[in-house]
Amino acid sequence: MNNLFKRSLLDESSKEKAREVIDNSKKARENLLGKLELILERIENWHYNSTQNKHHKKTKLSQSLLLKAQAIADQISSLESVEAQITNLLSKKDSKN
Repeated sequence: MNNLFKRSLLDESSKEKAREVIDNSKKARENLLGKLELILERIENWHYNSTQNKHHKKTKLSQSLLLKAQAIADQISSLESVEAQITNLLSKKDSKN
């Protein structure tokens, strides 16, 4: 991935495209953060209800919510990593000019 960006960040047009990718990634990350917050609220509600009802057992719903939350957290982490790599490459390119 680094080689691709190093070769493609030769002109201002390519830099602008990279900045657009970062902006789109940030929007996607914000969307995922919103989804994650909703899932975490559902998990919190499930946990509250389970502590109120001693006979409440771990359900497929709770496992499903935890898996969804983890998948979204992984996607957020991936987006942050890509954003950081692009930003780093842009910074290096700008400092060379």
